[in-house]
Amino acid sequence: MFLAYCTERGHTLIDRELYVPEHWFAEPERCREAGPGQEVLFRTKPELARQMLERALEGGLRPSWVVGDEVYGRDPKLRGVLEEKRPPYVLGAASN
Repeated sequence: MFLAYCTERGHTLIDRELYVPEHWFAEPERCREAGPGQEVLFRTKPELARQMLERALEGGLRPSWVVGDEVYGRDPKLRGVLEEKRPPYVLGAASN
């Protein structure tokens, strides 16, 4: 996963985290072949996004907006970080 910073003049990737699907951890051989390393634990995409956003905001990044789709919009902890840190944000919401 990547955290991108976008402006009128262009965009850049400012952080990254390795997402490994949860079912891979039930298949040790697959994990060994893919090589994510013993230290890699399962984390959801919203958990990874929250970690990247916290690093960026604590590092001084002041985005005009933070945006994400409904995968991120349904995560209350991610929304909590955004409410606490106060950047303007828009996260998608599932219609159901």
